[in-house]
Amino acid sequence: MNNRIEHILFAGSSVFSKNILADLLQYPIKTLNVLTQPDRPSGRGKTLTPTAVKDFALSQHINCFSPIALDDRAHDEILSMQRPDLMIVVAYGLLIPEWLIEWPALGAINIHTSLLPRWRGASPIQSALKSGDKETGITIMRVSKKLDEGNIIYQSKLSTEGIKNTEELSLLMEEEAKVFFKDLFNEAKIDLSGVPQNHEEATYCQKIKKTDGLIDWNTSALSIFNLIRAYNPWPMAYSFINTDSRIRIIEAEVTEEDHHFLPGQVIEFNKKHLVVACKKNALKLVKVQLDGGKVITHKDLFNSGKNISRFG
Repeated sequence: MNNRIEHILFAGSSVFSKNILADLLQYPIKTLNVLTQPDRPSGRGKTLTPTAVKDFALSQHINCFSPIALDDRAHDEILSMQRPDLMIVVAYGLLIPEWLIEWPALGAINIHTSLLPRWRGASPIQSALKSGDKETGITIMRVSKKLDEGNIIYQSKLSTEGIKNTEELSLLMEEEAKVFFKDLFNEAKIDLSGVPQNHEEATYCQKIKKTDGLIDWNTSALSIFNLIRAYNPWPMAYSFINTDSRIRIIEAEVTEEDHHFLPGQVIEFNKKHLVVACKKNALKLVKVQLDGGKVITHKDLFNSGKNISRFG
């Protein structure tokens, strides 16, 4: 079907959302209204800070509404806006109520950063990397009453091979989403009704906590490697040196070698290598960060004179 889309309601809160919103400005949209989450305390001073989307929207003089909840009060204010042809949801962070899903003329669509029905939920990029999925991608889907269960309109696959971290994969997904919107706003024949998901194949992921980054050396080197890249840039994989000083692992490589060391023991530590034993194989640490310090190489850590015999 041909879709003439001139009036947009955009809902998003993250940096990923902001980048998609910025891309939409190149198209001949007559009215653009934005929904985002309210300002939250941030940093050590707990200063109220707007979302990346709100910050950008205000800089572009775009009407921006940030309700605490999509309740009756929000209902009245939103419905006083220009009725949108389409609502675009990108990492908004609040459940979209049925009245809002049904309000736009063409309905509401969502960018989800996995190949649905795999990894429904709050952390699809991290979950794909942590699980060692060989490929992932983006899904453009219709927003439904149940979380991430809507019909699939468009999918694009991406290989995870060589991907260093979640941030790198997220940037690739942004580019794939932009391809879809280029077609959509150039009035390509895109069927926005979509096709149903196979719910029997669904897998789920949860919201990530800071403590999820703690490394369990009693697992395989490959599992830890995947955790490190999944949780970079947040919450970061971490461990403890000699049981007391915390250290973040920024980048690592799997070393496929048998050893007789206990998990967490340092196999080798010199200017050339920092190798830590895992339950299966070992992990070569490339870049690390001590608490309160900057990101350094294993060589910098060695030159600092730290005596390290064990992680965990």
